[in-house]
Amino acid sequence: MKILHVSLTDAEGGAAIAMQRLHQQLLNNEVESLILTMNKKTADATVLYVPDLYNSTDRIHRFCDKVIHRITKKKYKSYIYSILERIDFDVLHLHWIEDDYGDMLSWFDLKSLRIPIVVSLHDCVNFTGGCHYYYCYGFRKNCINCPVERYHKISNKQFCFKKKWYSILRPYFVAPSRWMQTIAQKSQLLSNSIVDFIPHGIDTNVFRMIPKDTAREILGYKKDDIILLAGAVSI
Repeated sequence: MKILHVSLTDAEGGAAIAMQRLHQQLLNNEVESLILTMNKKTADATVLYVPDLYNSTDRIHRFCDKVIHRITKKKYKSYIYSILERIDFDVLHLHWIEDDYGDMLSWFDLKSLRIPIVVSLHDCVNFTGGCHYYYCYGFRKNCINCPVERYHKISNKQFCFKKKWYSILRPYFVAPSRWMQTIAQKSQLLSNSIVDFIPHGIDTNVFRMIPKDTAREILGYKKDDIILLAGAVSI
């Protein structure tokens, strides 16, 4: 089986890091795996950089898309479908395909591939009208009257767009946690889709379970010390 992972970048951000770990695990288990990206940050030969794969026709399409965007302010069309046709793979695994100008790869293009599609739920955007983390429970119905001002006018439009293409393409969704799986299954968009729980893999040579007393000793804490663990996007 040959798997092609698609992501806007191959190394920056949580989605890319999770994708890289999965990719390496597949290679370590002798599964053929490739990454296709628009923003290559590594020297990995198994990571394909879209601009390196351009032919003359692709370059013309890319130039035209830029001109159209400058004039109309419309989102770019997907211009990598012809590249996908030149890559040999059996399963397409989508990780993060959105950028400021639209999707790196459009759902419309995927219709013609006729292969299994897997989508990793790195956040909530795939089952909401646009929220990467939901601010209400509108995604359980239709994402109308979004409380987030910038999504207010487009949330339902995006919601309906996804609903249409999910029903056509029938992708398989993967949640990295039980929490994400439960939330996704309660959404209107994924209520009839397969949403499997597959946790992110980690390098057990680096991260491994050890007795708590041993961990406290290594970190310099006493056995009866109270430890408070907190997390934040930034401090």
